[in-house]
Amino acid sequence: MKQIKCVLYGSQQTGKTYVLRQICNIPHTPYEPTIGVDIGHTVLNGTKINLFECGCSGFKFLEFFTQQYLKNVQFALVLFSLNYQQYFQGTKRYLESIQSKIDEGEIVKIILVGVKTENKEIEVQNDEITQLAEFYNAGYTEIGFEDHEGIREFAQRICKIEQ
Repeated sequence: MKQIKCVLYGSQQTGKTYVLRQICNIPHTPYEPTIGVDIGHTVLNGTKINLFECGCSGFKFLEFFTQQYLKNVQFALVLFSLNYQQYFQGTKRYLESIQSKIDEGEIVKIILVGVKTENKEIEVQNDEITQLAEFYNAGYTEIGFEDHEGIREFAQRICKIEQ
């Protein structure tokens, strides 16, 4: 069976754990910050997706996880909230961290994931996102926080990209 390894990064409260749990069909639980790593896996279209959420919650001493979980990874998903400019501004730090920790010669597909929360104003403009994605040679997609099917469809697209 083909396997894909994905890591999820982003600022606190951007939906990393929620996305991991939706993709892996893990029941929703009340919010608790992830300190360390949350791991899940699922099989979609005959492909096993292994997901690793690196939740450093701002603690510098936990950032060593980043390098360990980038080994042999195919996708780095960098989540940010479309509803809060401050979370988007922090995205560059994660992109730089990922690029600095990828071993030379490794190809990692980076995808920016803009997470929308219903009934909240969008603060991040499309041109800002496009500019950042182009600079880091990253893909971009948007998902709705409450859109369970959309999150699973996103995971299925990742499987197709890797085929």
